[in-house]
Amino acid sequence: MPRLRQATAALHSEVDSLAPLGQPKPSLADYLAQLQFNYVWMRDLQAALTLAGQLPAEWLAHNALCLQQLQQDLAAAGVANIDKASTGTANNDKADDAITQSAAHLSHALPHALALPQGLGASWGAQYVIEGSFLGSSVLYQRLRPSLPLDCPMVFFSARHASTGERWRSFKQALESHLLSDTMTQQSRLREAEQGAKAAFAHFLNILQAQPAMASAKASDERQRYA
Repeated sequence: MPRLRQATAALHSEVDSLAPLGQPKPSLADYLAQLQFNYVWMRDLQAALTLAGQLPAEWLAHNALCLQQLQQDLAAAGVANIDKASTGTANNDKADDAITQSAAHLSHALPHALALPQGLGASWGAQYVIEGSFLGSSVLYQRLRPSLPLDCPMVFFSARHASTGERWRSFKQALESHLLSDTMTQQSRLREAEQGAKAAFAHFLNILQAQPAMASAKASDERQRYA
């Protein structure tokens, strides 16, 4: 774990500095933008991990559940399906042209396909970044919940807050079991894991840089959604 943390420290710091919820006083608009960034990032990583076929099904199943929760929150915020946002699809009167257009741009800003480096370790490295983001989401939930409207959709963040600690411990054990149990392949697996983790962070960074306008949307525009 320390090796992966050190290898990704610079990318992690850059992602945090650009992420909407990395701002000193994130607004409701920042929160809604972060939901969209998280969804696109996890969607792409899940597709890559599924294609690689290296992770046990339980980890992919939980990723799929998180994607469903993000979709649920986005639907409650007015975007029924970010992947179809370019059609203007929205699920209720809360939707407006601004958020639909933002989602459409984000959805098409990058190719959906993400190619992870080859090897078992690369998939575990990418999942390491996903699981770490769940830890961060738990911390952010405690920070955000008191300042956001009571009806603000937070299914994804509240679920991470409720279960992430135990899950993180289980993931560390699984990661070490798969990467460190064989001394003959340990170093090569760790190098693969570093590359996979870096690829996951780099993809999030590309997503953030592809849609800067979404992160800087005025909070007052989004607060009207819950007036």
